[in-house]
Amino acid sequence: MRSAPSFAALVLSAGTLVHCLAAEPQNCKLVRIDEWAVRPEIPTPVLEGRINGQRVGVLIDTGATPKEGALMHRALARRLGVPLVALHPSARVGGIGGESQVEIGYINEIRLGKAVREDWRVLVAGEGKQDLFIIGNQFFQDHELEFDLSRHRVRLFKSEGCRGVSLAYWTRSPSVAPIWIDGWIYVEVRVNGQPVRAILDSGASTTILDSSVLARIGAEAQLRTAAPGWCIRGMGKQAVASQIGQFDSFAIGDELIRNPKIYFADLRRDMPRVNLLFFEIDKYETPEMILGADFLRAHRVLIARPHGKLFFTYEGGTVFPILPAAPCSEQAVEPKQ
Repeated sequence: MRSAPSFAALVLSAGTLVHCLAAEPQNCKLVRIDEWAVRPEIPTPVLEGRINGQRVGVLIDTGATPKEGALMHRALARRLGVPLVALHPSARVGGIGGESQVEIGYINEIRLGKAVREDWRVLVAGEGKQDLFIIGNQFFQDHELEFDLSRHRVRLFKSEGCRGVSLAYWTRSPSVAPIWIDGWIYVEVRVNGQPVRAILDSGASTTILDSSVLARIGAEAQLRTAAPGWCIRGMGKQAVASQIGQFDSFAIGDELIRNPKIYFADLRRDMPRVNLLFFEIDKYETPEMILGADFLRAHRVLIARPHGKLFFTYEGGTVFPILPAAPCSEQAVEPKQ
């Protein structure tokens, strides 16, 4: 399979120079490659695109890590009539709710904003009813990505000569947090004053803490006392039941939130394990915390991957809102016999 080019390579415009408000070296340039409108009624950043001439939702998903850079939900491939080719049975992807078999789909043409690509073979997976095309981390590996969701915008930039400079061009005093890349975009946060490794996942509608972390942060009792939350679904067949945790504090960079309510769940549930010599280990890594689109909606965020930094400012509203939703049914979380 041909590897996907960087997303900027697909864009036809030359870009617009953006000036940062902070003091900067004379040779620092922040060039805006493109800007996309996102659908305001959807909590995650979904743009309008076209595949083979048909309208589709395109999710900008920083939690998607395939090296091919893109993935099509199987439900969308079926709706569009995309030809599918089966791979080896061992070709699978893991996510919340278990694994999903991977196939290859052939796209004649995809359009997103000013970008056009033809004759694209993409990964196809997912066991749920989601009807989306996913653009993942690989497309943005050499660029800066801004989420301005309060204004329903996502922007792509390319910086030049800006090492050590604040790239938060909209403010003189942004919050800053270091990030590191290991497939996912990791950022260290603190829950109840204790460090937690979170991933920045714009494809997750809400922030979720893995229940395995609760004992370390002194909140293990909440497994027994916390109210039921919503029913979490991912790439796998099964749903995962969440609970609504009440915590003393959440901190990222110099931002501190007191007494937040944050969902938590056993993110490892239904994930397969494999034998390694005399030990059994998880087949897939599971994050300690998923920092989702609810955090992005309450902030303006620029992910500067080439610089290893996250620039952000609080825009207003509840950072981790608790939304009314029916808890998981027993049928949803237990495999059908």
